[in-house]
Amino acid sequence: MQRKRFYHHLYFWVFVGTLLGIATGLLFPEKVAQKLPPHFIGPPAMIVQNFSGVVFKPFSDGFIKLIRMVIAPIIFTTVVVGMAGMGNLKRIGRIGAKAFIYFEIMTTLALVIGWLVAKTVRPGEGMNVAVASLSIKDLQSKLAGAPEHGTFVDMLMNIIPDTIVGAFARGDILPVLFISVLFGMAMSGLGESNRPVILALEQVARALMGMISMIIKLAPLAVFGAMSFTIAKFGLKSLVPLGKMMACIYLTCVSFVLICLGSLLRYAGVNVLKLLKYFRDELFIVFGTASSESVLPRMFTKLEHLGCTKPLV
Repeated sequence: MQRKRFYHHLYFWVFVGTLLGIATGLLFPEKVAQKLPPHFIGPPAMIVQNFSGVVFKPFSDGFIKLIRMVIAPIIFTTVVVGMAGMGNLKRIGRIGAKAFIYFEIMTTLALVIGWLVAKTVRPGEGMNVAVASLSIKDLQSKLAGAPEHGTFVDMLMNIIPDTIVGAFARGDILPVLFISVLFGMAMSGLGESNRPVILALEQVARALMGMISMIIKLAPLAVFGAMSFTIAKFGLKSLVPLGKMMACIYLTCVSFVLICLGSLLRYAGVNVLKLLKYFRDELFIVFGTASSESVLPRMFTKLEHLGCTKPLV
């Protein structure tokens, strides 16, 4: 079997999109009018003078919206088919308990490592930022839609949606997952009589994965838009003070992946470096779009190709 050339891989074009986005942001920063000859007037001049790399931000936003559009139905079909395929609620409970324990332990380790690095390196020192003077204009839309802080009981109550349709309409992952688990348990209890419904959901899942395959081809364009906006909006000089903090973040992430996750994978007989290479396309997409949701459906598919059973995925 002939190996694909490097320019046939998605990660290569994501990398190209990143470089082009950085170059565009540098060449066309925000609020910097382009100097034109006096005789060059008219609409073309206005377009060039007002052009900025920030105009490409919709490329990134649109890509994320396309992905989120299909996330909820993909989670529903995947979870229901997987749980119904197990057939044994005790097995579902065992896998769920192991996943919960794993999540709690690894998350605690990640928090401890991040806290130790922050306390040791103190990446925010020297920036002399007055928090009260910071502008939250760009965050107001996000803050307006954010829920108010509540108790633990409030959090649990928010997981239960008002209606089944409402959970899918809002795209909230936890309510969708809650409905999926309940529906999957109910279907599992029906025995062989659930086969027609499960087969139909499997076909729907395949169609949704096909949609994702089409959408994911736009990832290089999305990364280009995100990088172009960031560099044009803030510039490289303004990002330099954040370099120390970003270095700490990536150093912490790499340490956690190689040491904590790597040790666990080695115990299971899996090489962490080979696993990272296997998921390199997804890692580049997450890096460029700053969203892990954009690769969730592809992770489902790749895990199955890697040998994990559908119920386990």
